[in-house]
Amino acid sequence: MKAIVRYLWFDTEAKIAAEFYVSLFDDSKITSSYILEDIPSSDSTAVNFELDGQPFAAISAGPYFTFNPSLSIMVHCTSEEVDELLRAAWMIF
Repeated sequence: MKAIVRYLWFDTEAKIAAEFYVSLFDDSKITSSYILEDIPSSDSTAVNFELDGQPFAAISAGPYFTFNPSLSIMVHCTSEEVDELLRAAWMIF
């Protein structure tokens, strides 16, 4: 499994926030930025960045997802890893 990515949701400020965060920490950078078009909440900006070498992502998803003190995580998995996690899910639920 690859690294766990911390995912931040914003109304419209994702790129501005990412630029600010990377300015605060050494070994930090924006790795990609792109526009998600034709989605239900209107066009959205998505930004991937690293803070002190740790992966983060942010999205400007409009007013449907307001910024709050919570944090989402995203884990990139292969199909085989997803199958293994689903087989183990019965222990959690």
